[in-house]
Amino acid sequence: MTDGLQTVAPKSTIKQLIAETRPTTTPFAPTTKRTSAAATTFVAANIDDEIRAEASGPPSEVIGDLCFGEWRWPRDCRSNCDYRLSWNFAEASDEIEFSLETKISSNWWSGIGFSKTGTMKDADLIVVKSFGGVLSLHDMSSTSYDTPKEDAIKNVYTPTVIGTHVNGILRAQFTRKRNTGDINNDAIFTDNDCFHFLFPVSGGRLNAQGDILKHSNTPHVTSQKVCIKSCEINASGEQEAEPTCNNEFKFPDNCKGNECDYIARWNYNETRDEVRFEVKSKGVGRWTGLGISKDGAMANSDIYTGWVYNGKAYVVDRFAYGRQLPAIDPADRQDLYDIGGKIEDDYQVI
Repeated sequence: MTDGLQTVAPKSTIKQLIAETRPTTTPFAPTTKRTSAAATTFVAANIDDEIRAEASGPPSEVIGDLCFGEWRWPRDCRSNCDYRLSWNFAEASDEIEFSLETKISSNWWSGIGFSKTGTMKDADLIVVKSFGGVLSLHDMSSTSYDTPKEDAIKNVYTPTVIGTHVNGILRAQFTRKRNTGDINNDAIFTDNDCFHFLFPVSGGRLNAQGDILKHSNTPHVTSQKVCIKSCEINASGEQEAEPTCNNEFKFPDNCKGNECDYIARWNYNETRDEVRFEVKSKGVGRWTGLGISKDGAMANSDIYTGWVYNGKAYVVDRFAYGRQLPAIDPADRQDLYDIGGKIEDDYQVI
């Protein structure tokens, strides 16, 4: 086949191409990732009645480690969860990055809460509202079981866009400092100060003015406090090795020629402030790609997936809010260009 060149298409075109070309869902070549640590169970008998879980049966669990974690509902759900929240500690900036995916209606709210006692009393809340088709991010607190109030100082933000709310699925990302400095309203995380997490799985309605009303169902709560701090020290107490700079990845390691199933290369053009990527992947008629992540985890990573079809390369810019199918970025935020590709023997080259 001949080389193909095409700019990124609008979202509607992307969906049509995905349907027409029907790439299989063969995953990326494996990369090194942190393993999960012991989980934290939920809904202990000593938690306040106001904040007990909505369902009976075995509790759901936190999956992760000190520097990252995830919680989902229903328990054991994978790609069709009612609520899924993941978090990652960015040690360099001392910030906690959150990704939320939940099923809610329009003119509704969802979010996450933190509490020393595991109740709504003196709880710190991050709320995402979907009102009139617009998403907004709010830093709130509750001194009792009444409706939470907006904090005077907003200590939560999003580095790009808040997210999307499409077909009843809200996907949002937001960030806050471990120690915001607001000791009166915010949960101040340190290496020694940990908090119960509150999960409003069903969220709640917004009134005609866009103000939040009480949650529809009683939130879930961690029976143990969740700590967020560095994972840099491994089990043996030794510091992890500093990463080295390179511009190539191969799978399997040290493969040569046709032994390789996957090769990714990248080069930085300082003059144009651009990164040029090339992905060569064995297997035609399926997608390939690469991801960019601060910590090697799927959550909060930038993902590029693509394939070659009828001599043209199609690449889609996505974002992974958690460990589920990455969401397609809106058409005006498809940040890839100068896209080309071809088929070489049994390889796709993009």
